[in-house]
Amino acid sequence: MSAPPFVIIQRIRSEWTKESRGGEGARRRNAVPQALPLPESCFTDRFAHQTVRFLEREEFRRPERDSIAIGDSWTDMACSDLEITVVTEGLQVRLVTDARNAASGDVQTFRAFTLVPGTWGQLIYNARYVHVYTGIWTYERSVLNIGYLKAVQPKRFTSSSPNETFSRMLRLH
Repeated sequence: MSAPPFVIIQRIRSEWTKESRGGEGARRRNAVPQALPLPESCFTDRFAHQTVRFLEREEFRRPERDSIAIGDSWTDMACSDLEITVVTEGLQVRLVTDARNAASGDVQTFRAFTLVPGTWGQLIYNARYVHVYTGIWTYERSVLNIGYLKAVQPKRFTSSSPNETFSRMLRLH
């Protein structure tokens, strides 16, 4: 019997304020890569969740933080914006929106795609948040590369196009 596939989530999050909504700031934030090579440590257990953040204060030039959570079950991963369910065909992936997102305002769930073993998908969404005390707006774009991989493949997200895609880009006025 073969080993179960790896479930790898790579989250690349860009965060900014009104200062980077247009012009040079927008150009820099739009240059943030949508996929990065995976560290070998992502393949030490069945489930991995890598989070990489690119921030306005760093001019989006290099990641502010790179963290990896490893576990042997989906419940070990902190992914409030994703629902992943095992179905007959493979993994069903859903996006769960955040009620704090001022651009959408309520919690919604969207069926993004289903992955079969050996494939990967890319889910992209954006959000606008208003700080409860200061009223300052912040923005984010999240790219989630989700692999249902049969083997250790650190460059899978950078060496191939996703088999499935889903995008929910809201107008962020």
